[in-house]
Amino acid sequence: MMIEQDALDFSQFFQCDPILLDENVPFFYNEAVYDFINEVDERFSVRLQPSSQDLKIEVFTGEERMAYLDFTGDFSLEILSSQKDFSKLRIKNSTGSAIIHFRPKFKLFIDVYFPDK
Repeated sequence: MMIEQDALDFSQFFQCDPILLDENVPFFYNEAVYDFINEVDERFSVRLQPSSQDLKIEVFTGEERMAYLDFTGDFSLEILSSQKDFSKLRIKNSTGSAIIHFRPKFKLFIDVYFPDK
C-alpha cells in the first residue's frame, strides 16, 4: 500500500471533511472527495481512492479549470507540509515526481525521469 495516510491526515491537510461515496465503508476502501478553496480563491476538487491507488486533482479559477492531475497505479504520496497557511504534498512513481502546493496558492513542480536506452 502506497497511500499510508488516513482520513484524519487528509482532513487536516485539506482543512475540510471529505464527501464519502459510502458512509458505511472504511476510508481505505472508500472514495473520498475533498472540495475546498484556498486563500487566493482557487477551488480544488480532490478525489481519492486509497485501495485502488487512484488520485485525481482538479483546480479551478472561477469557472475555468486550470489543472487536472490524474495519478493511478503504483505511486507514493507524502504530505510535506500541513500547516494552516502552507500545505504541499509529493507524489512519486517510477517515472517521476510532482510536488503540489495547495496553500496559500496553487503551484505544481514536476520532475520526469527518462530511462536510459
